[in-house]
Formats: sequence, C-alpha cells, structure tokens
Amino acid sequence: MSKEDLARAVKTSSLFSRSGLNDVHFRFAENKPIALSSANSQTGEHAVEIDGDVSGKDNAVTVNFKYFLDGVGNIESEQVLMQLNDGLSACILRPVTEDGRSDYLYIVMPIRQ
Repeated sequence: MSKEDLARAVKTSSLFSRSGLNDVHFRFAENKPIALSSANSQTGEHAVEIDGDVSGKDNAVTVNFKYFLDGVGNIESEQVLMQLNDGLSACILRPVTEDGRSDYLYIVMPIRQ
C-alpha cells in the first residue's frame, strides 16, 4: 500500500480513537480495499478505505496509532508492506524495494480487546 495514503488514513482515524488507548482497527480481505476505522463515544466514529494488495485469509487487527505511525514514518520507500498472521500476533512493517531487500523491519504489537 502507499505509505502516504496509509499515514493519512491512520492520522485521520486517530482523531476518533479512544483517549489513552489510541486504537485504530484494520480489516483485510482479498480483492477488497483495506479498511481502517476507529470509534469514540465522545467524538464519534470514522471509517476509511485505502487501496492495497491483500493476499491470504481475511484478517483484522487493532493497533496503537502512535506506535504504528512511528514505524511508517521511518520507512523510506513509497510503498509499505504490512504482514500479520492474525489479530493477536505482531504486525510487521517493511519498505517495498525493487530488489526485495531491506534492512528495516518494524514490529507493532496489537491491542487485545
């Protein structure tokens, strides 16, 4: 997915995250856009979709947007690869490079609800 689109969507969703928890929900489904959402009883709720290539089974994960944006902000490529097994396992963020190699790896632990 595009680094710029991802960062913009997470920042927008973060405005509606719960204070102290800073939660943003991701949903992944093959052949569908990536869905981001957040909800707060005081400020309302927000949902947005971004384009990205999804492979594997349908999945969802909730992360702390502050930690997530720290990782995305340090990626130097224009595309970001996000890998996860399930909603309870760590997410891995990597830059997408032409040669497929990169020394950068960022791990984000999910928020368990």
